[in-house]
Amino acid sequence: MKVTFRLDEQITDGQRAVYWNDALSYHADEDELQDLLNQARLGRWKSDQQDGISFGSRLFQLLDRSGGQLTRALGEADSRGEGLYLYLDLPFEIDALPFELLYDQRFLLL
Repeated sequence: MKVTFRLDEQITDGQRAVYWNDALSYHADEDELQDLLNQARLGRWKSDQQDGISFGSRLFQLLDRSGGQLTRALGEADSRGEGLYLYLDLPFEIDALPFELLYDQRFLLL
């Protein structure tokens, strides 16, 4: 099963539009995104498993925010016996986030 998460490049009123499979889903707060980027630059997740879990949970919540879309997609793929292929379409500066750390009860792999 394939899903696409796209974060708009344009910032309007401190928010970026977020799209799931090309449908507008919600708006992400730019301050939150910048905080995530700052935390990623510190790199604590590279040597501290708890920090990796905490950071991965924040990333998961960012993707799951609109009514639990990521949770639903994972459940649907699992019920079909399929893997979930999550395609991230991100602005260059946001692409630095380590989405390989996605965490919800366990680490998920892209």
